[in-house]
Amino acid sequence: MDEFVKLTWRKEVTDPDLDERFLSEEAVSESYVYKSFTKPIKSKPKRNVKLHVAKEKYVPSLKYHRLIRRRSLLTKSQKSYCLEALKLIQSGKRSDLLTEREKCCLKIYGECQSKIVEENQLFQEYAKNMWLKYKDKPLKTKPGIYMYAWPKWKQKLCRYLDYPQFYKEIASVCLNYDENEATVDFQHLVQPQETGTLARFVQPNLKEQCCLKMNTFQKVAKEVLLNSKLPVSQDDNIPKLLKSHKFDAVISSSGLKQIIDYTNIKTKWIIPVVIKEIEDEGGKLRKVVFIDKVLPKVDPSPHDLNCYAYKRLLKLSFCEYEAFKYPVEETPIGEGDEQDCETEDPKDRKKVIHHNANYRIWNIKKTTSHNTLMKNQSKDTEINLLVRCKLDGCEETEQSVLYPVTVRPKIEQQMQYGVNIASRSEIARDWTSLFFRLYSFLYRARIYSPMHEVISVEKCSIQKINIEAQTHYDYKPILGLGVLEKVLSQLVGLECGTYLLQHLPKHESFLSIMKQSDCTENAYDLHKECEETKVNTEGRLSWLPIDVNYILPVHEEYKQIPAVFHGFDNKKEPSGTTVSDQFA
Repeated sequence: MDEFVKLTWRKEVTDPDLDERFLSEEAVSESYVYKSFTKPIKSKPKRNVKLHVAKEKYVPSLKYHRLIRRRSLLTKSQKSYCLEALKLIQSGKRSDLLTEREKCCLKIYGECQSKIVEENQLFQEYAKNMWLKYKDKPLKTKPGIYMYAWPKWKQKLCRYLDYPQFYKEIASVCLNYDENEATVDFQHLVQPQETGTLARFVQPNLKEQCCLKMNTFQKVAKEVLLNSKLPVSQDDNIPKLLKSHKFDAVISSSGLKQIIDYTNIKTKWIIPVVIKEIEDEGGKLRKVVFIDKVLPKVDPSPHDLNCYAYKRLLKLSFCEYEAFKYPVEETPIGEGDEQDCETEDPKDRKKVIHHNANYRIWNIKKTTSHNTLMKNQSKDTEINLLVRCKLDGCEETEQSVLYPVTVRPKIEQQMQYGVNIASRSEIARDWTSLFFRLYSFLYRARIYSPMHEVISVEKCSIQKINIEAQTHYDYKPILGLGVLEKVLSQLVGLECGTYLLQHLPKHESFLSIMKQSDCTENAYDLHKECEETKVNTEGRLSWLPIDVNYILPVHEEYKQIPAVFHGFDNKKEPSGTTVSDQFA
């Protein structure tokens, strides 16, 4: 500060002094620096540049799949070639159309077959041990499924009270059929009536995650009560059909599946049967046997509730749009609750499960073999059976032809290792659905239950179901038709009244026929069955092997066949097993 005070400052400054030391405003305005600051800035217009970020390829079940790091009998390249060969075999391509690479892949697959079979067995043992490790874990169901399925299930349990209370056993039927003793032929005669609306089935796009949404249940419209939704003994459409067609018995699709699924001897089930006389076309009374729907379990498992809910979710999600209406329309029973969809606001429009019913008459002819002993021979019989069933939807082919479709959920238990084979009961029911729905296909939607995600959709024909039954269980589903004929032959010989078909686990291969009784002593009480209802969380599912032939997208991602270990791939390539050099 002292140095600053010592400075000598000019006390008087005049304008001439300023002119000598400072530039004028005119000179400054003409300078380059001033002009560069004052001129407008020219900039290029901004462009709306869109960044196209490539989406990562979504692979269903990839995040649930577990690679088992164990020594594999196959090398990485062998697994890849075997995968190509397996896909080629399943495609059914003709041998004369195969390329050289495809022939080499098939050759390698044949050479590795013994190793594949051995490793499949080791893999199945590993998967089964993991299943047994957690076998005591209690079964659970998601809250969204429970809140929808359990109230609906309890409504169905009220059907127990629609039938008389007390019954006594009068006969039994053996649920075994020997095709060497007799031949049973089923022939479709006519389809007298189709009613309702048929939905269009649309396969899900699995290029992105496909999860079934629980809030869909909140958008379902209230169902309208129709005759075709009632048990067949209460269906008013059937007496009208009897005036123009002849049949001895009527059965619903659920009763049909339960009887043909005769090998499932560990389950308890009850089917009500009503036998009554109805006027036929000539005005005469004709005795007709009505086999109603199977009564629901009083203690369903979480798996039963899951299947019930997923079945409806699949129909709501993939059979949403109407394909066409049948000419015959049913009149709703009582006051209709259905809203006019045309006047309804699209935002508030409810989802509808499209209902339809078709009635088909089948001729069942039994011919006894002459090679059997006289004491074992039974009379030749002939029965006309009316079958009532429904379709989930239809699908259009490339040739613009519509064919019927049935959709069924297949809940996977060990998705981390692959998909399970179908149980024998599932195969029997799938076969029955396809046999009695002519020219139809069945779609299995394989579901990962914890995330409600559809992993894959498998198209099945009746030939494919037969191959599965023969491969996995050495079993012929067609033998169930012989069991059905035995049950029908017993029922058509009974007098009018109300009956029950009851199977208990202790009966094993025998079915009890019980008749309504006014005597309560030592009688079976049907109404007592539904007094205590609960969800059975203590029941356990049986382990099902991993399907060694079903290829998931995750197998294609890792380029390996199903049911093999991932391995460490430390082995050297054997000579003569690579095809990369030949097709480089």
